[in-house]
Amino acid sequence: MPFRNLIILTVAFFIASSCSYFSAPTPVEELLPKKADINLEYYADSAPPDSGSTSVLILGTSHLAQKEQKVDSPRIERVTSSLATYDPDLVAVEYLPADYPRGKGRDYRKDFNVKNYASQWNMSISEADSIIKAYRHTTDWPSDPCRLAKSYFLQYDHANALYYWNTNNCKAVEKFKEINEWAEYWREHESVRIGHPVAYAGEVRELTSFDYQGEDAKWFIGKYAKDQLYSGRLDALYTFWPMIPKVGSIRGTYAARYGHIDNYLKELYKKNSPEHTGLQYWVYEEKMQRIVWDGDSVGSRQVDNYWLRNKKMFTNVQDAIKEKDAKRALIIVGAGHKYFLDELVRKSDYRWIDPREYLSPL
Repeated sequence: MPFRNLIILTVAFFIASSCSYFSAPTPVEELLPKKADINLEYYADSAPPDSGSTSVLILGTSHLAQKEQKVDSPRIERVTSSLATYDPDLVAVEYLPADYPRGKGRDYRKDFNVKNYASQWNMSISEADSIIKAYRHTTDWPSDPCRLAKSYFLQYDHANALYYWNTNNCKAVEKFKEINEWAEYWREHESVRIGHPVAYAGEVRELTSFDYQGEDAKWFIGKYAKDQLYSGRLDALYTFWPMIPKVGSIRGTYAARYGHIDNYLKELYKKNSPEHTGLQYWVYEEKMQRIVWDGDSVGSRQVDNYWLRNKKMFTNVQDAIKEKDAKRALIIVGAGHKYFLDELVRKSDYRWIDPREYLSPL
């Protein structure tokens, strides 16, 4: 990093740290204006049973594969054992659907040479498609789950390929370095560590991938802000990140309230609390929405993009609920999406479920 940029970042960090140090922790309730379009009381309990035939539980969590400090299995098992009592018949995970156009937008899927693997597995691409379609028309678990996993993989349905490989100890992953390295990373992800055991316990036979990463939903404001800061515009710190000191102090307040981060169940309890939802509302709708730089309403554009992405994700979930006639849907997603998806569920015909009811200590 050029020395000039290092100086700029050091100054920016000092300013942000100083603001956080001298600012007293502020409760979320005090940040929300009286006319805020959010009522935290609505997020304190599940909607009543007569509010819809299909219940939707949105579990907001940190991305476990990106955590520097890994969460060990016993702490994960306390969460999955408690969450399994919801008994979902649909489990949706934050991964791109098989039919998402490859290479479009931010396509984070690894571009495997499926024809090569089809040849090594003595299975054609069309045969893989037929195996999956036939399985969807049955009510029993597959007689050869590892072959089904290969079929999903060849159809670019990575989430279900890994689901069957992971829950059936299939050796195909271990034999191929490229697949094995990819699988090892995703096995740390919450979609696997939480989604797989809960889905398997509830006999969910097929996971739903519901992410969206189109260019029209691009997250650009972070790089935009850094570019301005690196150019020497130190005022970008206050323009683009006015919420950082307060967010830090609030998170510290609620971390103390809900327990140490080593208690993963309590961490999830905090991330799915009304206070966390209110904090997200404040950041996006009250702060980011108003960011303007050199006459460009970059904040408003970014919030619009993020709303669009979440609406696309929610549409994918709705399509799956309708297709599978699901009655209890579990959505496992990064906590940054929770406010948006909660709002979309509340405005739909579904019954919103408070995740904290299924995050109780055993």
